Amino acid sequence: MHRTREAFDYLIGEKTTPGALHAQRVAAATLLLAKRPVISINGNVAALVPDEIIRLSEAVDAPLEVNLFYRTEERVNAIIRHLHSKGAKNMCTKSDA
Repeated sequence: MHRTREAFDYLIGEKTTPGALHAQRVAAATLLLAKRPVISINGNVAALVPDEIIRLSEAVDAPLEVNLFYRTEERVNAIIRHLHSKGAKNMCTKSDA
């Protein structure tokens, strides 16, 4: 079953499973080994963990790309501005394509 409120689960005491921890390590290794990694984020990531995603972007030298399901230039630009205000320097923008 797909669960959409998984972040809430941690607030009520659930813990990360061993399989999820392994997946995190695999994802980190993939980013570190990639020739041109990109971290694709949505608005939830930008709103909830902007500092953490910016630090990850800097640590693995991967630009952040805003990828929205309900995409408008206004929404994308608002997220980019928000991330820039938090210190993001390495962003993929439309002009980078």
